[in-house]
Amino acid sequence: MAETSLGERLRPTHLHCARKDLIAESAVEGRAVRGLCGEGFVVRCDEGLPVCKDCEARLPVARLVAERLR
Repeated sequence: MAETSLGERLRPTHLHCARKDLIAESAVEGRAVRGLCGEGFVVRCDEGLPVCKDCEARLPVARLVAERLR
C-alpha cells in the first residue's frame, strides 16, 4: 500500500455548494463551511475540480427553499 501524506489526504477532490454568505465568510476567516451534501470544507480556489454530485442534486431544492424564505 502506498504511503500518502496528510496534505494529499486533505486535498479536495470535489467542489461543494453552500450559502453565498457562508462561503464569503469562510474565504475571509478560513473557517469550515458545511456543504449541501453535509461535508465540511474550507473555501479555496480549486478550479477544474468536478462539482460534488450530492450537492448538485440538492441545489435546485435549496434554491427553491431560499426563494420561498425571501
